[in-house]
Amino acid sequence: MYVKTADGTKIDVIDLDFYCKCPVCGREVAVPEFFEFFESGDFDPYDSRIYCDNCTRESQTFRQILSAHVPESQLDRAVMKAMENLHSGVTV
Repeated sequence: MYVKTADGTKIDVIDLDFYCKCPVCGREVAVPEFFEFFESGDFDPYDSRIYCDNCTRESQTFRQILSAHVPESQLDRAVMKAMENLHSGVTV
């Protein structure tokens, strides 16, 4: 598989570096094993979130704290909301 540049040059997608933005802080995040995500069968590159290392650590901390207070079915949403509030300067 390849992509074509504007001048018609073909570039093998295996040779490309993939990046995304952390959905919380907006930092650029390298996605070195991009194609490995497809192996799971349920990966949607338009609906998936890949966090930077810092936000990953913060979300794990929030998950530990909130898991004692929030039902499991609502935990992901509560963690994301806490992360958004942290990075937007909102205090609760």
